[in-house]
Amino acid sequence: RISYNKVKSLGNSSRAPGLFGAPDGPGFGWTNADVWHFGVAYDWVGTFELRAGYTRSSDLARPENVTLNTLTATVPRDRLALGGTLPVGLRGEITFAYTHAFQRSVTGSSLLSDISPVAPGQETLSAWEDSLSIGYGLSF
Repeated sequence: RISYNKVKSLGNSSRAPGLFGAPDGPGFGWTNADVWHFGVAYDWVGTFELRAGYTRSSDLARPENVTLNTLTATVPRDRLALGGTLPVGLRGEITFAYTHAFQRSVTGSSLLSDISPVAPGQETLSAWEDSLSIGYGLSF
């Protein structure tokens, strides 16, 4: 469990009165998150380790805070990761990983409609993510 409500800039509603950065000012409106990770690793012939995992989290971005959350990547709830480690020489290793966060959308009332008569009444935030990482490690 991640307690975002303890950090006011994350847990306060984006519709809170005041200035950004003020102790009780607006925030991203995130709820506390429950996150579950499941993973497996397979050592292939003692020279290559292959890993796979799945992550599921509860919603962070609520519909009433959709406008400000366009600045974050909090919409996806489900992620799948694949990776591995390959030894290089006596003390080195190359590690790689690919992660995909599945597309998801959140629709809510626009914060901008509170301050402008021409702003949209509803906004939809939709996101998916792909990331690739490669690293080199050296034991000494």
